Amino acid sequence: MALYSTFAVTQITTASDQSGISLAPGGELTTPTVSGPTSGNELSQATFTITNYNAAQTYIVAITGGSVSRSGSTITWTLPAVSSTTTHYLDVQSAFGAQTSEVVVKQISVTNINIADNAVFVSEFSSNTSSVGWAT
Repeated sequence: MALYSTFAVTQITTASDQSGISLAPGGELTTPTVSGPTSGNELSQATFTITNYNAAQTYIVAITGGSVSRSGSTITWTLPAVSSTTTHYLDVQSAFGAQTSEVVVKQISVTNINIADNAVFVSEFSSNTSSVGWAT
């Protein structure tokens, strides 16, 4: 069984350029293709996938709010808290050697989850027609 690898080779134009040989496993630079949700609730996690992931490339990930991590082809974004539904952005770019790809921008609508704790306080029960079971 034969094993195959792809290599990028810097062109040698003269004998003096031989020191410029650069072998890099994984081939040439590609612009990332990213898939994932277009909306999510604040403080929840949104998972994106680099569908054309190449371990030989470096990936640069930037967000406009919250926190983000990447492991292999998976990007996990903890969406920020928002006071109203807000659009946020995930930018992904790949790098290979001294080259960088175009920036891929993914837009996500982050929804505010309005949780109101409106407790009911009853201070007086004598005006109720039936106060059975209530301590007065």
